[in-house]
Amino acid sequence: MNRLYLTGIIIGLFHVLPSCAEKENKELQVIPVDFNEDESLPLSVIADSIVAVEPEVTEKSLVGRIQKALLCNDYLIIYNLGGGRHEILLFDKHGKFIRQIGSMGQGPGEFTQIRDLTVEVERELVYVASAKSLICYDLNGHVVAEASSSVFRSCRYMNHENGNLQIISEYYGEKDESGAFNRSMLYTVGSDLQVTDSMLIRKVYPEQIMVWVHPFRDFTTHVGKDTYLYFSEQNVESFVRDTLYKVKNSRLVPSLRLQFRDNGVAADGVKCIYLLNVYRSSRFVFAVYGHDRRSEYYRFCYDMKTGKGYNMKDGYTDDIHGIGERVSIRPFDTDADRFYFFHTRIDTDVLEEPNPTLYIGTLKK
Repeated sequence: MNRLYLTGIIIGLFHVLPSCAEKENKELQVIPVDFNEDESLPLSVIADSIVAVEPEVTEKSLVGRIQKALLCNDYLIIYNLGGGRHEILLFDKHGKFIRQIGSMGQGPGEFTQIRDLTVEVERELVYVASAKSLICYDLNGHVVAEASSSVFRSCRYMNHENGNLQIISEYYGEKDESGAFNRSMLYTVGSDLQVTDSMLIRKVYPEQIMVWVHPFRDFTTHVGKDTYLYFSEQNVESFVRDTLYKVKNSRLVPSLRLQFRDNGVAADGVKCIYLLNVYRSSRFVFAVYGHDRRSEYYRFCYDMKTGKGYNMKDGYTDDIHGIGERVSIRPFDTDADRFYFFHTRIDTDVLEEPNPTLYIGTLKK
């Protein structure tokens, strides 16, 4: 098995149990995906506009590897990973640097690393799941609240929408009478940082328990009052988990599924498609997946208004700003109809390399 696009740690050998979601709806929309196609999608086809923001370069705002970007009213928040340091950088909407939020350390209100972060727009609060606790900061950098729990320490993803903080946590190598398993949970957390509700996403007994790490972690999006969820499964299976679910009354209700060519299974009966994420906006469905036998990434976009799908190797084409290489877009936590990507523009007349430019797009509806 190739899988060069993921990082994995083998933990043990066990058997497979399928997911425990509701039965599939007969009216479930099926979207075909042909991984042999490669049609780069110009962003002007799906976007009404794309605005470029230049994050200011200062001694405290040097941007290295960007893990995530967030919008909070008139502010831009960048989770930066550079030189082994985890940093949360706050800019205004024009890119002027304001301050760092929080810092690395072992003390109260500090983090040793960041599992994920999200923002509550209404109260302008930033939630950070670290290796030891969940910390809530205001935009002045002050600690509003902090709590420790295995829920927060096992966090893979966070989002705040419709008045709720939602956390997806994953637990590896747990055991019961059937053997060892991986368990994925969706938690709802209140303003006091206490868990108020929980829902099992998946409990899997894989042949090999592995911890897979990949950067495509946009697992939930909110369209109106509806929450959509897809959580990837990277362990070896004979089928592709290809369904996007709606979260309804603490249940997973199938919403749509991606139908891959040959069902995403190779001739030897082992799946060759590893679906990393599926998410949707008001009009579009997006996905990122890897082809195991080719060691290649693909992006997919489906227009629910026109019924046309686009399968792309490597990414999208920014024909609005004329960027030469293909780009990879991500949705904003707070608005699934807006997306972003970064690209570093090199000016040969400037000796110092600039911060990457943030491009913010608005999808067509």
